[in-house]
Amino acid sequence: KLDGQTHNGTIVDPTDFGMAFQMVAPTGTIHFVNSSETWNMSELYSKTDTMNYKFGVTFEGNNTTLTDFKFINGVYGYDVVISGFHFNNTDSCVEWKARNGTIINSSFTSKDHVAFNLTGENLTVCDSSFTGNGNGALYVDASGLELRNCTFNNNNISSGVGSHIVLTENANNTRIIDSRFINGTNTGVLVNATGVSIVGSNFTDNTGINGGALLLSNGTLSMSGNNFTYNKAD
Repeated sequence: KLDGQTHNGTIVDPTDFGMAFQMVAPTGTIHFVNSSETWNMSELYSKTDTMNYKFGVTFEGNNTTLTDFKFINGVYGYDVVISGFHFNNTDSCVEWKARNGTIINSSFTSKDHVAFNLTGENLTVCDSSFTGNGNGALYVDASGLELRNCTFNNNNISSGVGSHIVLTENANNTRIIDSRFINGTNTGVLVNATGVSIVGSNFTDNTGINGGALLLSNGTLSMSGNNFTYNKAD
């Protein structure tokens, strides 16, 4: 447990913690090591119920794999950076709630749940992948998301629409840039938000009864420089 302190340069070995690792309002940079082993970690969270709490921590994963991991009540606060993790879940969903947060160079896979649930505002997900998810890859209930250079491949959703991404009515001003959406079922991307833009992205081999690549159910959408190849509306 790292509690309420600055931890610049702190090194965490997952094998020291076992099933749970708890951080309460730390700041600084936390480096994870021993990445050759899978870490069965269940908790990583800040004990606060307000979005106005200053969190300001960077998690450097160094290719650490986290199995059946979740953020309890999300990670609240400003300026959270999560880099270099592989989330491999069966019975849980990675949940994240933050302002001005960044996910970079990470991957998300979940067998039975949506892989990644985002809430908050002004978040960035870049250079990351979402592959082989059984009940949706990315659920966005956050405004001002920028999704850049990400790959969504071979994702399914058990009910509803949006195997790669669901943008709720709160996901206004989402920007999707230079990303790839491949082999999604039940329509790749569902848009219910306003001010959504998709630029320079590729949609390939997606299927769905409401359109293979994407469905604009509500809201507004602008697109520029995208490629749509071999998508099919059943």
